[in-house]
Amino acid sequence: MTVRRLWWRKESCSVSGQFIAESTAGGYTTQKDLTGTIVVFGGSEGSANHLLSRELQSEGFDVISAYYFGQPGQQEQLVEVPLEIFDEILARVDEGPITVIGTSKGAELTANLAARYDEIDHIVLFAPAEYTYAGLSFGGPDQFSSFTYGGEPVEFAPFPTQYDGAFTMLSRTFLGLPVSYRASYEAAAASAPKGAKIDLSKFTGTGLAFAGDADPMWQSEVAARDLSAAVPGIEVVVYSGAGHLFAEDITKVYPGWETMLGGTVEANRNAKHDSDAKLLTALLTWHH
Repeated sequence: MTVRRLWWRKESCSVSGQFIAESTAGGYTTQKDLTGTIVVFGGSEGSANHLLSRELQSEGFDVISAYYFGQPGQQEQLVEVPLEIFDEILARVDEGPITVIGTSKGAELTANLAARYDEIDHIVLFAPAEYTYAGLSFGGPDQFSSFTYGGEPVEFAPFPTQYDGAFTMLSRTFLGLPVSYRASYEAAAASAPKGAKIDLSKFTGTGLAFAGDADPMWQSEVAARDLSAAVPGIEVVVYSGAGHLFAEDITKVYPGWETMLGGTVEANRNAKHDSDAKLLTALLTWHH
């Protein structure tokens, strides 16, 4: 398998990631009639979701697995990340359709990009958000947008200082216990300024939005349905009993998974199997 790491300089918005090219090495199969590029973003953990990228590469797709913060030359935290990182990605894609896949905060990023870049043909959102929320900064009480565009902060929904469940969340955080953040995101959405809602009315492409109805991180199933209502081309799949992250064995992902990620082991496993199959079917259709 051929992997070329790209470190793109700060002066040009600083995307860093991997371009994973087609290859028959290492037992991978390829389908040479596939066209275009798939761009993959991870979530707030700061990854570029290399696992998914390699799975897609093994099916013969060209994949850019991209970091959007936390790497040299990038924003150190998920705060005021310039959406123009996508300009550099566009400069490195082949001709053909472009699909962007994001998970959690990466889905929030993906939706913001689809609202602004006509070049995006398809989007896939895992555990999405329908609002731009405050960035994840740990340097003080001030809140900033997760993203900027044109040098200005994207309007966002700040976290209220008082809401039902705030004391429980702060207490568990202070004690170093796993935390469910859903109540804080629901409170932010309830008091969000109008411009904080991600406007996909100009997105003319198609997509998929996956969510579990037992997500304790944020209200991803609500977001998936809201985004689909605005864009008929987005198909929504909500899995009963699944949480924020679909996994073969969620118990091996994080020790506090019951509180932070939610769902049941079986439901998360079933959601992974079904969403993997639906994703591959859609990508093969879009990129032929």
